[in-house]
Amino acid sequence: MTTKEKRMYANIEKWRSLPKSERRSVLRTLNVKQVASSMAMEGEPVSDLWLQKNAR
Repeated sequence: MTTKEKRMYANIEKWRSLPKSERRSVLRTLNVKQVASSMAMEGEPVSDLWLQKNAR
């Protein structure tokens, strides 16, 4: 097993060991960032207030 693979498996185990609520919070934050990036690429305005409201 390569070092890269070992790190990958360690990261998976670390993710699985997180409480469900924390995993949900991380995923929600990532989704909001992805939507904001997509909107920005389309030239649509994204307000800071919208980001803060939807990152929770």
